[in-house]
Amino acid sequence: MIADCAVDPEVMARWEYFQMLHADFGVGQGRLLCEFPTKWRKLVLEQAIELEASGVNTARQAAMLVDQFQHGTFRRGLVASGREYPAGSRWSDAARTTRPAFDLIIHSDAPTSASELRVGEILRLNPPFARPRQAEVRRQATDLVACGWSCFRRAKEIAVIDPYFRPREGKFGRVLGHFLARLERECSPLKRLEVHTKLPDYYDPLIQRGNWTNWANEHLPSGWKLRVVHWNELETGGTLHARYILTDYGGLDYNWGIDEDPGEQTQVSLLDDSFWERLYRRFVWPVESTPQAFRDFPDRIIEITG
Repeated sequence: MIADCAVDPEVMARWEYFQMLHADFGVGQGRLLCEFPTKWRKLVLEQAIELEASGVNTARQAAMLVDQFQHGTFRRGLVASGREYPAGSRWSDAARTTRPAFDLIIHSDAPTSASELRVGEILRLNPPFARPRQAEVRRQATDLVACGWSCFRRAKEIAVIDPYFRPREGKFGRVLGHFLARLERECSPLKRLEVHTKLPDYYDPLIQRGNWTNWANEHLPSGWKLRVVHWNELETGGTLHARYILTDYGGLDYNWGIDEDPGEQTQVSLLDDSFWERLYRRFVWPVESTPQAFRDFPDRIIEITG
């Protein structure tokens, strides 16, 4: 659902194209803009200033472009490419040949494949630019995780929100176990996972810690931290109900849950940036900023180190 995209830095440095494209990247848009090569951002800004000197960008336009890179929401859609850039290559040639292949390449050359677009010839409702923001996926661990993998594998914070999550039930534990195993295998920068779930009608903290410890002994990588938060009701009112996976880049809504039922499907939706931001602030808080409800009942938070 979420594409890895590359844009020629000489294209993005022109205000007319930056203005056209800058709102099109981010998890909520189904596109992440890869910094290719590693110094892509520096190249864009340097080129933007050069284009100001030649009159292509105005001074005001160049300043706004720089500000968007430094302070704007545009930064949220930028991610490390994880791809090698052959020294001395033309940008278009490097983008075409690097592996893994990009899902979308935007540049000023004539396209040579279905994954390329010439800037100025983009039809937003047509592939390869158009991206689905909703999909039906099988309720199986591999599929539930894969649909957001471009986001998940780069995240430094991940919070799983599911009111009915129970580690003793295999249909839940297998999904989370597969999730962590793939993150570790692909060298994710993540080292802490959170699970937010509903406070059971009968809550025994010793039993719950035992359940989660047993699960962690089997699945939690060494050195990683797990924080489990049991909600009675939200500080904003109401009880925990919807299911999400939230990251520091964006989030996904899992309509029927984050548990396995291979005979069924669930609808997965990419969260709008503004809605994701409200949810992220609600659930993902630093340890030193624990909400009052949990300071009053500290045993509702379980923390385990692998």
